[in-house]
Amino acid sequence: MLVCHHARPQKFLMNDFTLLCFLYSALALFTSIRNKFFPPKTYGWYRGVQIKEALLSEDSWQKANHFVAIPLVVASIVFLLIGFLPIFFSQSIIFSFTTVSILITTSNLIIMFRTKKHLKGLFDEHGNRKINA
Repeated sequence: MLVCHHARPQKFLMNDFTLLCFLYSALALFTSIRNKFFPPKTYGWYRGVQIKEALLSEDSWQKANHFVAIPLVVASIVFLLIGFLPIFFSQSIIFSFTTVSILITTSNLIIMFRTKKHLKGLFDEHGNRKINA
């Protein structure tokens, strides 16, 4: 006896991996737009880039907030694309909360170190602009 099984399209269920990728993507995009077009005017624990090199002077802090917008847009796009991976590889165990947490942490560390490197090229250890920068 022949049994005919019609292939049904699988429904895409949003798992933790996809949800966190999309949330981080939206947050990174929002933050980059805010920093680029509406930069914070004053220091604050919740405002702008909070790394030592950025907090040395007002100029370095403004430059850091302006610079960080582009890496955040890139991270936003990357995480948006990564969020769709479970559609194509739905049986993989790699798409978990732990995996996306590691990816987000790594992304934030890369952005932080790139911003530090950029600021060290522009400012001395006291927050004054270098002459050739």
